[in-house]
Amino acid sequence: MAVIELNITLDAISILVLIALLTTFFSEKKRREKSSLTFFLLISFAILLSLSDLFCWFFEGKEEYSFLVWLSNFGTFVFSYLVSVIFTHYLAGFLNPSREVIRLTLLGLDVSCALMILALIVTAPFELFFAIKDGCYVRGPLTALTHLYDATIIIINTIVITKTKQVEKRYKPVLLSYSFAPLAALILQSYFYQLSALTFTSVMLSILLIFLNIHINRGRLLLQKENEVHQAHTSLMLSQIQPHFMFNSLSIISSLCTKDAEEARIAVEDFAAYLRGNLDTLAVNTPVPFSQELKHVQHYLSLEKRRFPDIIIKYDIKTEDFRIPTLALQPLCENAIRHGLCKMEHGGELVIMSYEDPTFFNVVIKDNGVGFDFDKKAAGSPLHVGLDSIRLRIEKLSGGKLLVESIPGTGTKITIKIPKSSPALQQLQ
Repeated sequence: MAVIELNITLDAISILVLIALLTTFFSEKKRREKSSLTFFLLISFAILLSLSDLFCWFFEGKEEYSFLVWLSNFGTFVFSYLVSVIFTHYLAGFLNPSREVIRLTLLGLDVSCALMILALIVTAPFELFFAIKDGCYVRGPLTALTHLYDATIIIINTIVITKTKQVEKRYKPVLLSYSFAPLAALILQSYFYQLSALTFTSVMLSILLIFLNIHINRGRLLLQKENEVHQAHTSLMLSQIQPHFMFNSLSIISSLCTKDAEEARIAVEDFAAYLRGNLDTLAVNTPVPFSQELKHVQHYLSLEKRRFPDIIIKYDIKTEDFRIPTLALQPLCENAIRHGLCKMEHGGELVIMSYEDPTFFNVVIKDNGVGFDFDKKAAGSPLHVGLDSIRLRIEKLSGGKLLVESIPGTGTKITIKIPKSSPALQQLQ
């Protein structure tokens, strides 16, 4: 009787703590991050796991409730599989989910979990996993398979946590608590099945540690990153409202009015479209169609071409069916002209390309200007700050990359790589 009361008490404590975590979870404002949704499922199934075990012990030895005893034990098997797999999905959130090996591993675990549950259902009449005799739980010949399955997943997670560099060192001890505590409890339970609640209590304690040390901290970091992206967007937008560019453009338009009225009209349309494009970014902080961003660049370059007629501008657009953060292209083209081509004696060539490969949509801005040594540029220089701001927005808004290649005296090539698997872009489809 003392063992039953101890297990019921441990299960009840676990359930109350997990419900408190779930309540705190729902009080947070943002639930869009994938790791947050996975953590919600982890807490929910952990509650169902402890609840199933509590009912197992509450009805233990009561023959008239044999079916409830069987159903409760069936639940502990199923939810133990699900909790183990869901934690692996949560752990994958610290890694690169687009990597093929990660996706295949998660798929394999999902399939194995489904097969274990199916085997539990199919073999139920033969009592291979467990049986109920006189209202009491009795192990079956395949009970050890369940413990082996859970232990295997725990070992896999432990190897990933300790070996991968993508998990921050400060998070590793907390994540490892989910491996060592339940593993130790599983070993004890293999010899003393009466201590089943100890395993589920260790799961609860590990989830509590993860919530207090990682999940809340990651939420704060996410909010901080969102603020940084917003500030980068604002500063980048304001940087495009440049008095010198507006003055030069208006001066060219004024000059054209007395020489070529039709050309002046086209220049006015380009200037108006360029300003409208900049102002529109005030209300948009999500990726836009590449074709829209390309038109904005074309209006800008059309004006610059009138100022610098020696500059040759070429387009090699092989794909437009993707999205890109606003004001990602125009500042890069401006840098190519101001810091590369304008410093040459006889102009130069600017090429804008787009193409796709199996993994990325690629945009290339290439010039044959004077080039520069990016590492030697002062950290606070306008060029350095501008590129860092654009890189931050591309990374946070589309999960992409900004690659800079430049050789002094030869030219500069900047590549924007937008992953086709980007969750941010998929949400906009």
